[in-house]
Amino acid sequence: MATEQITLDREVYAAINQELVSLRQRVIELEQAEHDRQKTAAALAESERRFRQTVANIPGAIYQFTNRDGVWSVNYISEQIWNIAGITAEAMMADLNHFIDRLHPDDLVGFVTSTSESVENTAAWQYEGRLIQPNGELRWWQGSSTPSVTETGEVIFYGVILDITSRKQAEEALWQLNDDLEARIEERTAELLQAIEQLELEAKERREAEVTLSKSERRFQKLAANVPGMIYQFQMNPDGSIVVPYLSSGCRDIYEIEPEMLQQDPNLMIRAVHPDERQQFLDSISLSAQTLQTWRWEGRIITDQGQTKWLQAVSRPEVKPNGGILWDGLLIDVTDRRQAEQALGESQAQLELFFSQSLEGFFFMQIDQPVYWDDLVDQQEVLDYVLAHLQITRVNHALLSQYGASQDEFIGRSFAELFANSTVQARTACRRLLDNKHLHLETQTRKLDDTPIWIEGDFLGVYDRDDRLTGIFGVQRDITDRKQAEAKLQQTQQFLSSVLNNLPVAVLAKEAKELRFALLNPAATALFGLAPEAVLDRNDYDLFPQEQADLFTQIDRDVLSSHQILDIPEEEVKIKGEIRILHTKKTAIVDETGEPEYLLIITEDITERKQAEAALRQSEAQLRQQTAELEQTLRELQRTQSQLIQSEKMSSLGQLVAGVAHEINNPVNFIYGNLAHANNYIQDLLGLVQLYRTHYSEPVPEIADEATEIDLEFLMADLPKLLNSMKIGAERIQKIVLSLRNFSRMDEAEMKAVNIHEGIDSTLMILQNRLKAKPEHPAVKIIKEYGKLPLVECYAGQLNQVFMNILSNAIDALEERDRHRSWEQIEEYPSVILITTEYLSQERVVIRISDNGPGMSRQTQQRLFDPFFTTKPVGQGTGLGMSISYQIITDRHRGRLQCISSPGQGAEFVIEIPIKQNLLY
Repeated sequence: MATEQITLDREVYAAINQELVSLRQRVIELEQAEHDRQKTAAALAESERRFRQTVANIPGAIYQFTNRDGVWSVNYISEQIWNIAGITAEAMMADLNHFIDRLHPDDLVGFVTSTSESVENTAAWQYEGRLIQPNGELRWWQGSSTPSVTETGEVIFYGVILDITSRKQAEEALWQLNDDLEARIEERTAELLQAIEQLELEAKERREAEVTLSKSERRFQKLAANVPGMIYQFQMNPDGSIVVPYLSSGCRDIYEIEPEMLQQDPNLMIRAVHPDERQQFLDSISLSAQTLQTWRWEGRIITDQGQTKWLQAVSRPEVKPNGGILWDGLLIDVTDRRQAEQALGESQAQLELFFSQSLEGFFFMQIDQPVYWDDLVDQQEVLDYVLAHLQITRVNHALLSQYGASQDEFIGRSFAELFANSTVQARTACRRLLDNKHLHLETQTRKLDDTPIWIEGDFLGVYDRDDRLTGIFGVQRDITDRKQAEAKLQQTQQFLSSVLNNLPVAVLAKEAKELRFALLNPAATALFGLAPEAVLDRNDYDLFPQEQADLFTQIDRDVLSSHQILDIPEEEVKIKGEIRILHTKKTAIVDETGEPEYLLIITEDITERKQAEAALRQSEAQLRQQTAELEQTLRELQRTQSQLIQSEKMSSLGQLVAGVAHEINNPVNFIYGNLAHANNYIQDLLGLVQLYRTHYSEPVPEIADEATEIDLEFLMADLPKLLNSMKIGAERIQKIVLSLRNFSRMDEAEMKAVNIHEGIDSTLMILQNRLKAKPEHPAVKIIKEYGKLPLVECYAGQLNQVFMNILSNAIDALEERDRHRSWEQIEEYPSVILITTEYLSQERVVIRISDNGPGMSRQTQQRLFDPFFTTKPVGQGTGLGMSISYQIITDRHRGRLQCISSPGQGAEFVIEIPIKQNLLY
C-alpha cells in the first residue's frame, strides 16, 4: 500500500503540536494528582485501619452520646456493643431503646437517675449494672464517660462500656474492614487510563474520601481524649526493645506526665510500677507474648509526685510482620474501686465483730429451697413448707445466753422453737413476716430449762434476686426484767390511782411548759364543778378571769423555778359564782435531770371552817373576857399539841405500870408475909422428924422406904435454902415494884421535892433488859457519877419520862453502832453511858447523860427537838420523844435542855433545872 502523505499547513501543525503538548502536560498533572490521591488515600486508609484496629481491640465499646433537651441519641458506638449487650451498633445508633431494653428491670431506676444527675451537674458519669442478652444470659457491665457542653447547649458524652462479667476473658474483636473505598479508588485509577474525563470525577471522590477519613480520625482522637482511661499501643520488638506507638491524652491523668515523655522513654511506665509488683508485671507481659493471649493486669503504680494508684489494664497482642508484638489496649484508674473494696472488707470485719460481741441476740435462719410469696402461690402450702424447713444456721453468744443453750443445742432449731413450740403463735408471726418482709414483736417464750422469758424481736426476710425468700435475719433482746418492772409499775399506778381517786382533798397537776392541767382527781372535779374534759389540757386563762389567772400563773412559775413547797393557807377563789376559801400547797415534780416537769397542786376547801372561825371571832368580840381565855387556851393547846399524844400514852402507861405494880405488890406482900410463918412451921416439922429419928432409929419398913423414896436427907437440907431463895425473890420483886411506882409517880402528880437520883435509878431499872448482855453483844456499861444534890421540886413522872427518852435514844445509837462490830471489838472498846449530876451555885442542878456512840451531824442537832423529826426507820419512831422532853424541861420546869455532839464523838445531853420553881429562870 502506498503511503499517503498528508501535507499540513504550518500553522495547523503548530496548533496541533501545541494541543498535543498541552494534552501531555495535562496527562502528567493528572498522573501526579492520581499519585498524590493514591498516597493520601493510603494514609487515610492506614489511619482508618489503625482507628478500627484500636477500637476493635479495646475490650469495650467506645461511644458518643448526645442529650438534646432531654432527648438521647447515639452518634457513634463501636461494634463491641454486640459482645456486651447482644445488639448491633447500627441498631443502637438507630434507637437507644434497644440498649435500654437489655437493662435488668431492677437497675433501670438507678441507671436513669445516674444519667440524669450527670446531665444536670455536667459531671463525669460512672455506672455499673446488669444486662440481659437476647439468649437470656445475664452479664455485668461498666459505663464511664466524660460530658461536655456545646455552644448550642447540647451535652455530648464520650465514653466506654466495658464487660466486667469475667475479668479473665476478653471479648473477641470483630474485624470488619471497609475495602469498598479502596476498590472504588483502584477502579477509578484503571478507568483513568481509558478516559481522561473520568479523572475529574475520581478527584472529586478522592476529596470526599479524604473528608470522610479526616472526620473519622478526628472522631477517634476525640473519643480517645474523652474515654475515662488511657488508650495505648505497646510494642515489643524482636531485639527486646520497647516502643509506644500511640498514647491517648488520658496518660496525663493516670501517670501525671505528658504522653510524649512516655513515648520517648517507655521504661518510665515500667519504673512507675510498684516495686513489690514490678516482676509480676513483667512476667505477665512475657506470658502474653509467648501465648498471644489477652494481657490482663491489675496493680499499683507510684507517680513522680509520690501518689500511689491502682490500675487495671487489658490489651490484645498481635504479631507484626517484623516479628515484634503489638498490644492494643485500655488502661483505667481503679483506685476508687480498690479503696471501696478495702472499706467494704473493713466494714465486713466490723460487722462480724459486732455480730459476735453484741449484747443483743443475733441469728440467721435458712431454708433449703427458696420460695415465692405472692398471690400466685398457695400461701397456706408455702407457709407450711417454710415452718417445716426454716432452720437456724448461725447464732451469737448473746442469743444462746437468752435461751440458756449451747451452740450445738441451738443450731438447727425451727422457727416455732423460738416461740416455745407454740404452733399457732409461730404461724401467725411467720405469716406477718412473709406479708411485710419484716416483723417486730414482743412475746413470751421459754428457755431450754422451761424457764419463762419475755423477748423483743426484729425479724427481716432475706431474699434473692428473684424476690424469693432464702432465710431470716433476727435480732432479739431479753426484756423479762422490763416486763416485770412494767407489771410492778402498773400495780403501783393502779394503787396510786386508787389513792388519788379516794383522797378527800383536791389534787391537780399542770405540765410545766404551758401550765395546762394534766390531772385532777374526783375531789377536784367536785370542788370546781367542772367535768375533767372541761379542765384537762386547759390553763388558768381558760377557767378564771384575766387578773386572777395572771396571779395564779406568776405564783406557779415562781414555785417551778424555786423548787420549794409553797403553802398558801388562805386563798380566795371565785368558784361556781361564789367566793371560796382554799388552803393550797404547790410543789414542782422534776424529771431525772432535775428540771421541773409538772406542778403538783393540793387544795382543800376551808370555806366552812373559815366561816366558823369568823363566827367565833364575832362571838369573841361580844365576850372579850371569854375570848381572851379561849385565845390563851388555844395557844396552850397549840403549844402542847405535839405533847398530848405522847403524854396521853405515858399517862396510860403510868396508870398501867402503877396498876401492875399494885397487883404484883399485893400477892408479893402476901407471899412475903407468910414466908416467916412457913419457915417456923417447917422448922417445927424438921425438929419433929429429928426427934422421931432419935427415938425411933429403926423405923418400920414402910416409913424407911418412903424416906428413901423422897430422899429425906436432901429434902431436910434443901428446904431451908428454898425458903430463903423465895424470900430473896420476893424482896427483889418488892424493889422492882418500888422502882415502877417511883418511875410512874402516879401518887405524885403534883410538883413536889424529890430525889433526882432515885428517878434516874428507877429509869435504869426499867431499861435493865436493854442494857444487859445478849448473845450478839456484851452489856452496855453504865457509869454513875452522882454529886451531892438536894431535893428538887419537879414533876417527877415527867422528869422520869425525859430520862427515859434520852437513855433510850442513847441505847438505840449504841446498838446501831454495835450491829456492825464483832464481840471482840465491842469488848476492846465497850459501849458506855455516863450519867453525872452536879449542884450549881445558882441554886440549880445539872444532869449530864452522855454516850460514846456514833454522834450526830450539825444538821441533825438543829432539828433534834422539832416535832415529828426522827432519824429512825419508818415505824420505829414517832419523832415526838425529844420534842416533848424539850417542852417538859423548858416549859414545865423553866430549865434548859441542850445537845452537844459531833460525828464519831458520841452525844451529851445537858439538863439544867432550878431547885425550887419559885426561882425565876
